[in-house]
Amino acid sequence: MVCVMDISDTFLQVCQREFVRIQVPEWVHEVRKGQQDVIPEYWQLGRRLPGQRNAAQRWAEHFGAICAEHGFENFQGGTIYRHRSGETYLSIHVDDIILVAS
Repeated sequence: MVCVMDISDTFLQVCQREFVRIQVPEWVHEVRKGQQDVIPEYWQLGRRLPGQRNAAQRWAEHFGAICAEHGFENFQGGTIYRHRSGETYLSIHVDDIILVAS
């Protein structure tokens, strides 16, 4: 059996480890003009965004931890994971996953 998967919003699944602030876009201020609430000048990110320097690395670490929780081990230090039963394999490339099982 071969199953191909794509994870939508991959990087948003990963918590931000570093302190990262971004300036609130001008369009947010325009949309909220006249509202009672105060819009901060900066937002602190709680999740990874595509384009962050180490987003792919943090995603790989996050995915590896999930695999380990479910009995998969990294095979030959790359992007292939093998289940401890030896009958299921995962290959991951960023947000694309191929699962092969018997």
